[in-house]
Amino acid sequence: IGGGTVRTMPLVGGPDEPLRRGDDPLERTSATSLAELMAVHPMAVEDGTYRLHQQPDPMINNLIGIVHGGVSSAGLELVAAAAINHDQARPFRTASIRVNFLRPFVAGAQSVYEGTALRIGRTSAIADSRAIGDDGKTSVIARVTGYR
Repeated sequence: IGGGTVRTMPLVGGPDEPLRRGDDPLERTSATSLAELMAVHPMAVEDGTYRLHQQPDPMINNLIGIVHGGVSSAGLELVAAAAINHDQARPFRTASIRVNFLRPFVAGAQSVYEGTALRIGRTSAIADSRAIGDDGKTSVIARVTGYR
């Protein structure tokens, strides 16, 4: 069961017409991984913070040239789930995720998802995650709750 609310906000300075995506640079096969589809690459864990680099890829962008909200939400959930499931014999399952879009998320050389556990209990866990754009500013934040 899921629910969501979307409120549209105009972006100042955007293109007058939707961008053209071009050809998909990824050759998809039955062995294509989720990381390849999302154009993400795992990074080293530091101080309990889990990271994924969001690489630029025209196929993950929406028609105004920023990372699609569904892609960024999935990236946030992945790093949060990694943070709460580290060293767990029985994994937590994501029960809820609340995502707030603060500004456009642009993928580039410095764009990254970061997730940190806030609380890990016997039957529930909570993590916060954020997407940091190529400009170094936090673009999207999420809170993830997991249960087992």
